[in-house]
Amino acid sequence: MKVDPDKSQLIKYAEDLQKIYKSETQKKEELEAAHEQLKKYAEALNKTILDLREANKKLQKQVEIEEREKLIQRKLIQANKMTSLGTLVSGIAHEINNPINFLLANSQTMLEIWKDAEKVFQKYYESQGNFFLGGVSFTEIKDMVPRILTGNIEGAVRISNIISGLKDFSRQKDTRQMGRIDINKVINFAISILNKQIKNHTNAFRLELGENIPEVVGNSQQIEQVIINVVQNALQALPNRKSAVHLSSLLDKESGFIKVKVKDEGTGMNKAVLERITEPFFTTKKNEDGTGLGLYISYSIMKNHHGSLDVFSEPGKGTEVVISMPTSRQGDKR
Repeated sequence: MKVDPDKSQLIKYAEDLQKIYKSETQKKEELEAAHEQLKKYAEALNKTILDLREANKKLQKQVEIEEREKLIQRKLIQANKMTSLGTLVSGIAHEINNPINFLLANSQTMLEIWKDAEKVFQKYYESQGNFFLGGVSFTEIKDMVPRILTGNIEGAVRISNIISGLKDFSRQKDTRQMGRIDINKVINFAISILNKQIKNHTNAFRLELGENIPEVVGNSQQIEQVIINVVQNALQALPNRKSAVHLSSLLDKESGFIKVKVKDEGTGMNKAVLERITEPFFTTKKNEDGTGLGLYISYSIMKNHHGSLDVFSEPGKGTEVVISMPTSRQGDKR
């Protein structure tokens, strides 16, 4: 049986079209399957990203908590160290005080005796000429003895003042000396005392006192001493007279504490120095008259006032000291 060529050709075309249709349909199904798979991958990737973000947030929070815990621990260690050192220096101060008083009293007495003895020696010198005492000529002794005795007196007074400060600030606070004080008045009084030093160190001292600041409960003389110590340190850190010191007061509404801030454009401090600045007798003023007690005493005063003294500094970026005190209303609740 013969098949019509045209009909045979049509059958072949139909079969080819059917194959093409099946192939396209298969490709479409494969593409849809691939699309679904990609969609699942994308959803899984998004979930992974969200999980990573959440984990990162938790990690950051954990790091912040650990940093706060470390800071609190350092402050507790420092507070404990200050308490122990306070007891130690109080005992040492008491032991040193008596011999220093003897040295001071004896030197003052000897200076008065010398004033009368010098007149006798001077008459002898005028009639008999120069003579020697202890192998030293009178012409040298008459200048040497007053200088030595005066030096002894000045040194003994300085040591006595240091001892007095140590004894005062190693004791527990005396609440009878506490009262309501206007922090701006205390600052102004401290600045009036430092006026000459400020003029000697800088042409750029700026005072910015906040308005309507509540009173604080405290000892005005002790708070004044803290401000004087901190401002003196700021002035002494300045590299030249163009460098500035900014002193300000304000009420921090968030914490409810009154803050006194002293910021300088000095040389700044590294971390190693920063960690030791409230230790007694630690000083960076090796060739000056620093005793290393200013910030130690200031730290102790603020602790007794239920406040704090925080220092922020970086080498080459200056230093900022923040003194914080509760208001009288907060103090009454304690």
